[in-house]
Amino acid sequence: MKQRKETTFAQEYMYDSYNGFGMNWWNTNLPSQYKLEANQIVELNEYRIDYDIKILPLLEELIALQIKIKTNNEEFAMIKYYYNKVRDIQNKMIDIRLDAKEEMSSVFTKSQQVYFNSSRVGWWDDFYNRCGWNNADIKSDYLYR
Repeated sequence: MKQRKETTFAQEYMYDSYNGFGMNWWNTNLPSQYKLEANQIVELNEYRIDYDIKILPLLEELIALQIKIKTNNEEFAMIKYYYNKVRDIQNKMIDIRLDAKEEMSSVFTKSQQVYFNSSRVGWWDDFYNRCGWNNADIKSDYLYR
């Protein structure tokens, strides 16, 4: 695991009790045999912060392009250009998500992987849903309002 230069970003992290995605949400309501160790939680949260740092600028760029598309009704060449840019950004986001999922999955033990990857739990779906095209949940974690 690498050291983080973005410590101020992590220090500004805020638990938002409204959405339940605080820094310790990984261990919420888990059966004891699947509970995560403290070092696993730290590592997952570091991956989560790293993910957020990479994804937030892309989300903001995506939103800006979507606004341009909606407000630019007459310049069809520009609209096509904006749609191509949107697709490029979405592809970058997909790559970041896949990399993050692989990195975060490596933190779990084999039995935890079986438990967390089952359709009952879907840890990645919960994390991924938090990080959808709408960045409100991520921003609320870091006091962006």
